Amino acid sequence: MNKKELMEKLNDAQESMTGIVEAAKAENRTLTAEESEQFGKLEAEAKQIKSTIEAMNSVAKMEQVHIITPSTLTEEEQDVKNFAQMIRAAVNGEVLQNDANITKGANGVIIPKTIASKIIEEIKDISPIFARATHYNVKGTLSIPKITDANNNTAMAYADEFDELQAKDATFTSVDLTGYLAGVLVKVSNSLINNTDINLTNTVIHLMANAAAEFYEKETLIGTPQIIDGTTIVQARKSKGISGATAITTASASAITADELIGLQDAVKSAFQRNACWIMHPSTLTAIRKLKYTGTGEYILAPDYRNGFGNMLLGKPVFTSDAMATISTGNKTVVYGDIEQALAVKLVEQFELQVLREKYATQHATGFVGWTEFDSDIQNEQAIRVLKQA
Repeated sequence: MNKKELMEKLNDAQESMTGIVEAAKAENRTLTAEESEQFGKLEAEAKQIKSTIEAMNSVAKMEQVHIITPSTLTEEEQDVKNFAQMIRAAVNGEVLQNDANITKGANGVIIPKTIASKIIEEIKDISPIFARATHYNVKGTLSIPKITDANNNTAMAYADEFDELQAKDATFTSVDLTGYLAGVLVKVSNSLINNTDINLTNTVIHLMANAAAEFYEKETLIGTPQIIDGTTIVQARKSKGISGATAITTASASAITADELIGLQDAVKSAFQRNACWIMHPSTLTAIRKLKYTGTGEYILAPDYRNGFGNMLLGKPVFTSDAMATISTGNKTVVYGDIEQALAVKLVEQFELQVLREKYATQHATGFVGWTEFDSDIQNEQAIRVLKQA
């Protein structure tokens, strides 16, 4: 018997029960023994039918639930589950289950591959400057050829049959990218940790990506120079970024002219103009936005309504970064060039995680430290130039 037939049978029973009661009310009497017996049978039948219909509804709901077993999870779904399980186990002081597939590294547990990749991808989304660089994902020291303005002498020339080609000397230097240990610290509410896996994982990814993006962008743009006080090294040299790019000096220490921007752009060879862009501090962009063409009075920086209302300066997109120096004496204020060709970034995408339970206990929060290796340097000096204030 299907659900529709049961509903019809229930309605019939309820109508019969109503009829018995209404007949007694009309005659202003109580139910007879026969009527009471009949009413009881109908009531029992109605309860049984209702119970059967409720059971059918429960089964129908159970059939709509997608039961996820470990064998049906994708690699990313399993990593999300494992990552959240590892975090909760660490926070609650529990022993991590063997099937979590989380291994130990030199600086803590190793974040699953798909989770680490999501962190890197979100960093690139946040920082288009970091995303444009050429990335090398290797461990240890990486040596790559470095092209400078002076060492690229290769050329093609006409030649006759059987005559020897005259080779041009091309002496390449190299740039070594090492693995400087870098850490990113984020705090997560313990209340949030008790929520669902996907929320916890995405929150940790988002917080780490935002903090790491700010650090990577600063290091790729200005780096960390060595600072020596007398004979004491106060700060060791880390990532160089594009700090060593060839500089063009302005006439003023406190201003930038349109002619100087044109000169900066033209200092980069045509081969690197196609994907070139401008990078500067937001306040520098504000100063440049106020520059106008002589005679016409039009602003030299035009809004690009086709690409998300960004700005185009002399035909190339403009990116701003708080890591760039502002307009002041001796500062390098504007970068122009093809970042992909110019900048090499070595980033070990295998993040390792440490969980800090006690440090933020009084804040009802837990700290997470993500460790990786990072370095950056110029690999092609011809593809980039910087503007330096006088």
